[in-house]
Amino acid sequence: MNDDNVSPGSAATSVPLDSITRMRALAHPLRMTLLAELRITSPATVGRLAVIVGESAGTVSYHLKALAAGGFIEPAVNASGDRRETWWRASHEFTGLSAAEPETSPEFRETTNQLRHQSFDILAAELHRAVERERELPEEWVKASGSSDVAAFLTAEELAAAAAELEAVLSKWHARSDRTRAEAQAVYLIAHAIRRP
Repeated sequence: MNDDNVSPGSAATSVPLDSITRMRALAHPLRMTLLAELRITSPATVGRLAVIVGESAGTVSYHLKALAAGGFIEPAVNASGDRRETWWRASHEFTGLSAAEPETSPEFRETTNQLRHQSFDILAAELHRAVERERELPEEWVKASGSSDVAAFLTAEELAAAAAELEAVLSKWHARSDRTRAEAQAVYLIAHAIRRP
């Protein structure tokens, strides 16, 4: 999952969803799940990814090729030396996805909205899985996690400022992230700033 997903990041580590073609390359729940997994566990083989997502190697391979065509992933060095294995890694740390600008075409806006809905659904599923798995986690990890939301009455400018501050918090903790530390585990930090419908 972030993020993809909506995430902070510099231009050097993100890929913008700035075309319908690129969005369609990502617009499948399994592709979004595979990309999220590769951003956490790169590099990985087709076989390993198939086990993680519960799909056949052929299905996973097909969707990985679509992601590669969109520039989201790329072949990785074969770490095992086994020529039968294909290894992949994420090309970027983040995917930039936000509401389409009003002047864009109706097709672009609709494709953007569909992808955002799909992204939210995947994040919601990850949150549900996290709650279900808490009973398997050490107590310190359960106590360390949390969820919160708040309703506020803001102007559009204030909402934009709040969203920027939340993104800055996510960027700060991403910068501190270091997967080489023995005690570090993959975590999700998720923020949304939206007007109530």
